[in-house]
Amino acid sequence: MPRILAVAYDVDPRSPAQPRVAALLHALRRRGAEVSLWTEHEPGPWAARLDVMTMPDPVLGFYRKLLAKRGGIEAGEAPVVAAKLSEAASRVAEADPEGDEERDGEGRLWRVGRRVQQAMLFPDNQVVWARRVGRRMRRAARRGDVVITFSRPESAGLIGAACQRAGAAWWSDYADGWCYRGLRSEAMREGPRRARELELERRWVGSADGVSTVNRDLADWFRGLRGDADVVEFPNLIPEELLLDAPAPPAPPAEHEPLVLGYFGRLASSDPQRSLEPLLRLLGVAGADRRVCFRFYGDYLAGDLASIQELRGRGFDVEVHDPVARRALCEIRDQVHAAFVISSPAQRGSSSKLLDNFGLGLPVFAMVPADGLAAAMVRDAGLGEVFDPGAGVGDAAAWNAFVAGVRAGRYRVDPAARAPYTSAVLVPPVVERIESLLGDPSAATAHGERAGP
Repeated sequence: MPRILAVAYDVDPRSPAQPRVAALLHALRRRGAEVSLWTEHEPGPWAARLDVMTMPDPVLGFYRKLLAKRGGIEAGEAPVVAAKLSEAASRVAEADPEGDEERDGEGRLWRVGRRVQQAMLFPDNQVVWARRVGRRMRRAARRGDVVITFSRPESAGLIGAACQRAGAAWWSDYADGWCYRGLRSEAMREGPRRARELELERRWVGSADGVSTVNRDLADWFRGLRGDADVVEFPNLIPEELLLDAPAPPAPPAEHEPLVLGYFGRLASSDPQRSLEPLLRLLGVAGADRRVCFRFYGDYLAGDLASIQELRGRGFDVEVHDPVARRALCEIRDQVHAAFVISSPAQRGSSSKLLDNFGLGLPVFAMVPADGLAAAMVRDAGLGEVFDPGAGVGDAAAWNAFVAGVRAGRYRVDPAARAPYTSAVLVPPVVERIESLLGDPSAATAHGERAGP
């Protein structure tokens, strides 16, 4: 039986990556492959038919202890926490009883240098976890298998490269860009760290036997790194559990009642374009309809809560609730009249939050780039209104049109308009490409020399 060994750090039911991972792995299982999933913690009921291997992250364990001790992270503390995490990664690597992949007598100095590199030069704090999983998966992998790494974290490339050297083919999936989107802080975008990130991205993207990613811009970037067109677009999709047959919009509020807007998931308080700042500016424009209240469902950090508090300080009714798994969104759908999503100007693909609302049939006020895929989805499906947060605030026309449209029951999702964003359409091309690597010993040998640790 063909074997798929997949690794995904975080795929619990609230993770934005979970719908893509679940749809792909179950499609491969239904096609007859034996599928195992290696992850940091239990993924939940959706993975019941997969062979799941969990490996806790020692650095994340340190992080959780730090949070418990400090009672959360205050605004401005992120650099301190990052330094603590790097320190923890260094300590864990130093104490790792299993050592590096294969200690062929390079000497203590070499090993110490490698640990410093792991702790300080790799782009994320999952590097210790990735190296541990990579060692175990390399021992489990055999020629003819396909290993699928789902990034982020970017250090998943360590795992794919290790398994490739064992003779397995490597399929690398990216839900986010790395150097392309400039996800690091401004201080890290130049100099040795930036150069190191670009070097690793070029090496790993170029070495994988197959690559998939979420949108056309990233696909073009990766094709440039690979020197060919061998990159598959695998966009975000509507989760199967949210594909209601014919969702009608919630009953509009009475004339004297406020319109209730829901937001599902985290904000990004470190990025003004993805925080509530664009919404706050818009609501401050003269003539903006203020007959609204807000319900937030998520696990929010201090910076997020500060933005939410500012919304409350401007006189709006605001409630904050615990995060909700996707399956449970159907149960709270009738607690809101509509939803809103926010994306940065760099996010030109299909937002997972937008697709959740698309499946539920909720009207959406989409604060997304006007020329991106998310905006096209909203317009084509008649799902709501689009406001580009990067274009500045001229007037409140789009906002007022949306509030009036929800009150009038104007937005009704055509089920047929959702078809292009379902697993039935998006998954088969990726499955076909991965299946072409199963049992093909030439795939791994063609790239294994370039993969590198």
